[in-house]
Amino acid sequence: MGSLNELKGFLFEGASEPATIIIYSPKVTPRLSYVCKFIFNQGLLCNYILTENESEFLQSKLVKINYSVKTFENALNVNPDGLLNSKELKKPELEYTNDSFDTFSSVFYHISRCEEWLLARTDAHGRFVPEIVFNAPLVDIWIAELKLMLSAKFQALKFPERKFKFISTIDVDNVYAYQAKPFYRQIGGALKDLARMDFVGVGERYSAIFGEHKDPFDAYDLQVDTSEKYNVPVIYFFLYRNNTKYDRTIDPNHPAFLKLLRFLKYRNITFGLHPSYDSSVNSKLLEEEHKLLSKNSGTEIIASRQHFLRFNIKTTPKQLIKAGIKFDFTMGWSEKTGFRAATTLPFYYYDFETESELPLLAVPFAAMDGAFYDHQKISATHALGQLTDIAAMVRSVNGLFITVIHDRSFSDTIAPGWKDLYVKLHETLKN
Repeated sequence: MGSLNELKGFLFEGASEPATIIIYSPKVTPRLSYVCKFIFNQGLLCNYILTENESEFLQSKLVKINYSVKTFENALNVNPDGLLNSKELKKPELEYTNDSFDTFSSVFYHISRCEEWLLARTDAHGRFVPEIVFNAPLVDIWIAELKLMLSAKFQALKFPERKFKFISTIDVDNVYAYQAKPFYRQIGGALKDLARMDFVGVGERYSAIFGEHKDPFDAYDLQVDTSEKYNVPVIYFFLYRNNTKYDRTIDPNHPAFLKLLRFLKYRNITFGLHPSYDSSVNSKLLEEEHKLLSKNSGTEIIASRQHFLRFNIKTTPKQLIKAGIKFDFTMGWSEKTGFRAATTLPFYYYDFETESELPLLAVPFAAMDGAFYDHQKISATHALGQLTDIAAMVRSVNGLFITVIHDRSFSDTIAPGWKDLYVKLHETLKN
């Protein structure tokens, strides 16, 4: 729970004397209420009042934003494009460079994941395929621009400053490369190594099984020590299903798995569930995995990230809520770096079927390890440079920088240099 509490700095708790802004709209809709909560509470860390009463608005002494086709002299005027006053799903009509840019509609379009509700294009794993991958946190930039416009027009207005935050997350797909695996899997793996003439792999396997050297995936002490040394929270997401094509972890009830959970719990590490490949289409599996991890870890599991990032915007959030999940860390890309919802800030999912906010907080990540060594085919040195550049961009908007690293990335055979990269990144970005 400790690392999840770190997210509170990116949610509105109220400053000591927070500013209050009054916003006028002829019609206050669920969509407008949802996006105002995000922009003002989470984006600007201030209070706001939404009103349909024009007289109340004009007579107020508060900082004013007019969200209507009218123009008022003592207010910041934003011309709505219609998306928030509609029940349609559509992309905002205004271009991002238009002088009358509707910040509210554009932010809503991205954080509501309207794009995913609209487009049905998926890949071989049933994952949403975007038209555009955003390499900059546009939503955060637009909110910063709104802040500047408000500060320029109302010079007495002061906003609290949020600080950049780095949180490391680790997806545990295997726990160990060789240890605690059934005998038939050891034999099968060894035969595959021999068929590829991978004699290094054979030797590595033998050494790990017979205890001559540590398992190549066993870097948990390094990870926890690094987290503590540089004051960077770490969250582990455990896959809790095995023996399927895409779920290859060790038996969740194996003593080695239970021992690892005890070690991490002793070090006050936060646990999350990595729901299995088929759980995205089988809610019963999700509930079983959640129940077993909660039991075996002796902790309340309220965070998750989908295995393979298999996520359906229309169904997955509701399944996670039903299972007891409150934080979802799936919002990101596996093959590319970037900002899936165009923001670094946590946001609550929106349900277009009921036109309401869901009690599930999406926590977006900016970069996954496999995007570098599986897809870009670049070295750890170059990956570190890209990661620090992305972090600098997130820092420029005082955002939340989250990375996704897998257990396999600590194997020098699979991902040369990534163990050192992990430590260097923490040293560079320490909180």
